[in-house]
Amino acid sequence: MTSENASTQPKAPAERTPHLYLVRHGEFPSNPLGLLDTEVPGQPLNAKGREQASIAGEQLIALGSTATAVHHSQAERAKNTAQIISGALGVDAVEVPGAFEVQAGELEKRGDPDALASYRTYTHAWMRGSDLASALPGGESGEDVRARIFPQIEKLYREHVAQGRDAVLVIHGTLIRVTAGLLGAIDGDFSASHAVPNCGIIGLIPTGDGAFGGAASWACDDWAGITPQA
Repeated sequence: MTSENASTQPKAPAERTPHLYLVRHGEFPSNPLGLLDTEVPGQPLNAKGREQASIAGEQLIALGSTATAVHHSQAERAKNTAQIISGALGVDAVEVPGAFEVQAGELEKRGDPDALASYRTYTHAWMRGSDLASALPGGESGEDVRARIFPQIEKLYREHVAQGRDAVLVIHGTLIRVTAGLLGAIDGDFSASHAVPNCGIIGLIPTGDGAFGGAASWACDDWAGITPQA
C-alpha cells in the first residue's frame, strides 16, 4: 500500500487497561511509489521503515506495554517491523496466519488513480460494514477478509488481553482500517477518512460481548495519536 507520514506520539491511557495494539508496518519500497503491493511475502523494510519501527518500539514502551510477544503477518515488511519492536520490548516476534493485507487482485502493483480509486471503493465500503460480499476483481471480498482476520483477533483476545496483558499485532494499513470498522471499534466513516501512517499504533480496548461471534467487542481509544470521537 501507499506511504503515509510517520505516526504522532500515541497517548498513554489514564488507567492502564489491557489493549490490543494494531501496528502498521514501516515503510518499504512500494510505499513512496504509491503502489498497491499486497502480495506475500513481498519486500523488506527500507531504511526509513526500520527507523519508524524503532520509534514504534519506543512508543509502546512509553505506553507501558505489557505484551509478552509481538505478533505479525506473513509479509516480510511486517516481520521486519515486529522483529525491531520485539527487540525493544525484550520479547519474541511471532508470525500469525491470515493477517496479510487486503489482496488487490488485478490491481496489484498499480498506482494509477483509477486503480487506487477502485481499491478504496471496495475497502471503504467494508470499513462501513457494507457490501461485504463484493470482491475486488481477482482479489478477495470483505467476507473473506473478516473470515481470516477475526479468528486471529479472537485468539489474541483470549490468550493475552483477557489474561490481563496487552497484545501487539503488526499488520497492514487497509487491513487495520477494515478490521477496526468491522469490529465496531471505530465509526466506519472515520476509518475511511483516516489512513494509518507507517508504524501508526491503533489502540483497542475490549468493551463486552462481540459481534460476528467474536470474543469481545472493542472501542478505539487511540488512532495513531488521535482520540476518535465516541
